Amino acid sequence: MEETRKQVKEALRKVYEKYSSLGLESVYLDGSILTKDFNPEVSDVDSIGIVDDSFPTNLEDVIKNFLAKEYPQIRKFGFRLLYKSELNGDQIKSFLASVIQPELLLFALPDWELVIGKSFSQKDFKLPILSYRELRDMEIRNFYKFNWTEVSKIKEGYGGHINLLKTIIHIIDFEQKEKGIMNNIFSPLLVLHNTEGEAKEIMEFIMENKKNNWDYSMFQNNSAFLQKYVNKLLSSLSS
Repeated sequence: MEETRKQVKEALRKVYEKYSSLGLESVYLDGSILTKDFNPEVSDVDSIGIVDDSFPTNLEDVIKNFLAKEYPQIRKFGFRLLYKSELNGDQIKSFLASVIQPELLLFALPDWELVIGKSFSQKDFKLPILSYRELRDMEIRNFYKFNWTEVSKIKEGYGGHINLLKTIIHIIDFEQKEKGIMNNIFSPLLVLHNTEGEAKEIMEFIMENKKNNWDYSMFQNNSAFLQKYVNKLLSSLSS
């Protein structure tokens, strides 16, 4: 696991060295690679490049192709752009900010690990820092945005059942934080440890599904169980 992290950082430093002159200001790591949850066999590697408005959006795919070609031993090596202007409330340009609201990304910024470049803080940007309740509700409203309200009709894969399950983890995490249960870093294992009741059953299922490489048939077989929880979340939205 440590060897994978070392190779990931080496790769991202190469990306920065090549593209910093074009407006790539920082490269961060996010997600399970920063925690004990990381499994090189099944876990994604999530990296984010913070860029200024001059940076060409098409270079995101160029960089991902470079990482896949030069580091094939690293499974699911992801790289996404995030424009500083998006964190200032301006027009959405990146794919990342189109699927995860900039307010959610700004909230998560302190949990990211800087690999190379400028170290940003939340205060460097104009968007407000939302409350845990506001962030929770924003995540739940994404069920409508991505057509996740009917679990049995959710498609397979990223953008579908995997993202729904990952979003539910974040919702439960925000609920815990609202109650004063804080973790030093976002970790599904810690979220599971701090849950109880119905939320614990949901978390246990999600972790088992992740362990089985996000098995879609397992997801479908438990759609009624998940639908009940989704309905509960939707009905709890703040007016």
